[in-house]
Amino acid sequence: MPNQPFSGVGTDASDVEHKRIQNRKWQVLIGMFLLVLIIANALIWSQAPVYQSQSILHFSYKSKTDQGFADLAQQQITLHQQRLKSNSVLSRVSQELEQGQGLIINVQTLFQALSVEASLTGRIISLRANGNDPHVLKPILDVLSKVYLQLIESETEINNNVALQVSGEQLALLEDKIANQQQFLELFAHENNITSLERDENRVLSQTKNLGASLDQAVAEQAQAKALLDSLTESIERGQDVIRPDDKSHINATKVNLREISAKLTALSEKYTQAYLERDPTIVSQQKKARQLETQLEEQIQTSQLKYIQDTQRDLNTANGKAKQLSTTLVEQVQLAQSFSQKLEQYKRLDNELKALQSQAQIITNQQVAQEVSKPFEAKITLLEQAFEPDFAIGPNYQFNTLLSLVVATIAAIFSLLLYSFIVRQKVTTAAPHNFVVIPGQANNVGPSGLNYAQHGQLSTPTSGLPTDTLKLS
Repeated sequence: MPNQPFSGVGTDASDVEHKRIQNRKWQVLIGMFLLVLIIANALIWSQAPVYQSQSILHFSYKSKTDQGFADLAQQQITLHQQRLKSNSVLSRVSQELEQGQGLIINVQTLFQALSVEASLTGRIISLRANGNDPHVLKPILDVLSKVYLQLIESETEINNNVALQVSGEQLALLEDKIANQQQFLELFAHENNITSLERDENRVLSQTKNLGASLDQAVAEQAQAKALLDSLTESIERGQDVIRPDDKSHINATKVNLREISAKLTALSEKYTQAYLERDPTIVSQQKKARQLETQLEEQIQTSQLKYIQDTQRDLNTANGKAKQLSTTLVEQVQLAQSFSQKLEQYKRLDNELKALQSQAQIITNQQVAQEVSKPFEAKITLLEQAFEPDFAIGPNYQFNTLLSLVVATIAAIFSLLLYSFIVRQKVTTAAPHNFVVIPGQANNVGPSGLNYAQHGQLSTPTSGLPTDTLKLS
């Protein structure tokens, strides 16, 4: 017989079971959605509103543009950022709040409520305080700014006083050294006849230089006298007349007189005879005068020549003696100059040491002026923006969190539905009924237990996904 379901048995039970499973699915979906939504919204709306207050500290330096100074400024701002939340600063803030404002807030609460953010390019530090009570945030930031500025001011004053004291002691010590060095330098210069650091301005070295020039001139005069003497000697040996320059005028006058008388005698000799010339007293006197002038001229030339040689020899001897004396004096003076040069070099070293001490003293003085007046490496911290009492909360965002809870509840409900469907499907697959078909002629072979089993329900068959049919037993 073909498979036929039991009337009013298989179809009705599967529909009921299917409806029951569908109802369970809806219950799981809606229940999980509502559960997650209610719990999430209870957590969201139970959160207290969070308020935030802010103040800004500005760090200003003197006009510096070099890269090294910019790096130093950034390091200082970073250090201030870390110190603002240090335990010592927060402890003072807690004490000040308790004493001045009557607020008891421990250090841990302050550390969690405060946030410090630094802007290195803008050279500012933003102080923020977050909390549930808007009336407490402004006093916290005010006290924090006040305490930190007072702390920095006191530390700066102490450091400056210490630095000034140390530099003052160093300056006093340097001034004593400078005074001693100046006294020693003056005494050294007086003992060694040093008038100036310039070599030519000192007497010993100047005398040495003048002696050198005098010796050079004496040597030149010696050479000139020697050359003149040699020239005169050579001219005399050749038979040439050598006349001293001072005697030239007298000798020339004698020559002129002799030449005039000789010219007259020559003219008379051409006019008169020799006998007449010898008898005429006038002519005889002129001849006698001419002979006297010749003798006088010869004596003048010899005398001038002798005196010229003597004068030249005397000049040569004088030049030799002068050169020798200057040479001896120069050797002695050179020894003095060498000793003086050593003293002068020592004097220069002492003067350089004095200048170095004076330079150090000037540097310390400039540092003191910078510390007292300009202070280029210290930042001037000002409260650029004061804290305020917030009138609106910055969080939490209840609307956004509520919307987010809807999304989470929906995802959780869908996930629970999928999980429930998977579990139910596993159970249905495991407990699926078996179908038995009774073949005619073999009905007797069916045992009572089998008949009884067929009458009371369905048995599972491994038909893996095929529809299940129920049959009537005949």
